[in-house]
Amino acid sequence: MGGARLDRVHLPTALRHAAGLAEFTSHLGSEITALVQEVHASVSPTARLGVDGVGRFVYGGIRRGFTGARRAAALGGRVAGRDPRPDAWLDVQSALNGAFGHLFEEVGSAFALPMALVRSEPERQPARRRAKRLVVFVHGLCMNERGWRRPRHARFRRWAASHLDADVAYVRYNTGLRISANGARLAALLECEAGESEILLVGHSMGGLVSRSALHQAEQAGLGWQRRVTHLACLGSPHEGASLERIGNHANRLLGATPWTRPFMRLGNLRSHGILDLRFGHMLESDWRERDLDDARPAHSEVGLPAHVEHLFVAAARFGGDAAGAVGDWLVPVESALASNLYPEGSVRRERLRDIGHIALLGDARVYELLRRWIG
Repeated sequence: MGGARLDRVHLPTALRHAAGLAEFTSHLGSEITALVQEVHASVSPTARLGVDGVGRFVYGGIRRGFTGARRAAALGGRVAGRDPRPDAWLDVQSALNGAFGHLFEEVGSAFALPMALVRSEPERQPARRRAKRLVVFVHGLCMNERGWRRPRHARFRRWAASHLDADVAYVRYNTGLRISANGARLAALLECEAGESEILLVGHSMGGLVSRSALHQAEQAGLGWQRRVTHLACLGSPHEGASLERIGNHANRLLGATPWTRPFMRLGNLRSHGILDLRFGHMLESDWRERDLDDARPAHSEVGLPAHVEHLFVAAARFGGDAAGAVGDWLVPVESALASNLYPEGSVRRERLRDIGHIALLGDARVYELLRRWIG
């Protein structure tokens, strides 16, 4: 009896994840089929002339099969529904959302992570009145709130409760969507769920850009929560863009140099819209709306710094010395993380930490000591 009950509890979760993976593999299979057909057309005279009816019939049939499988998988996922509770698959789901989340969103897949505000587990202490402040942590690409589960972070959370009279919450979201879209969703979410508390935002990597986008869009829309924001910290956020995405974009554009390699650009362009935004740190729809997906011309976002908010930009460098500025943490250059070319000195507090990597920012003692001194 107990075993059957357990199976019923876990069946929707298993069905939802199986459907999500089936959707993804079906879409990938369809794209690979199209790639093979384009390569065939580039080397076959009959295909180039458009008279290879058998080839078109075969390739078209394969694509229709993948499309049917994708629709069936999407239907299965919708039947299973969405479950905001974390499970053993959350890390895999978050990673796939970061890489291909826009595809899940386009087909209405239940595998796409909905944005949610996840409250921290209450400390073992007597119940107290509603906290005066709310500290909101926003994770980066391909991650979720579990990335903050580190001893130093737990100590900071306890400090915030005792010294700031603050609750702590974490944003979970589909990092494969446009940063501007996630910013709009976060703005609406905090308007509904932040209450009347003072708000402190801490974003890691992409999370810093999403936080800034949300604050800007909330101000434009006249939402009330943005007036209660006192501090905004960005840890390793690519305000001027991420090196890895720019390198990847240049490599992908090189594939278009010859008719034989041009079809392979299709696979490179499957990467999520969220990743594309990291190329130059785009935070608003106006930053990217009129640009091609592979546009390599620098165009940084012009989101300003609200005067009523204290800003802290933290950069990581893998090693010391002047050369570390360009290298940064291997993902984000120091100059980009500090927004050195965007905002004048004195408008934002800038801090550079040496001998630390991009992900290590989430659990480094220096980061939380810096946050405590800055907030306090």
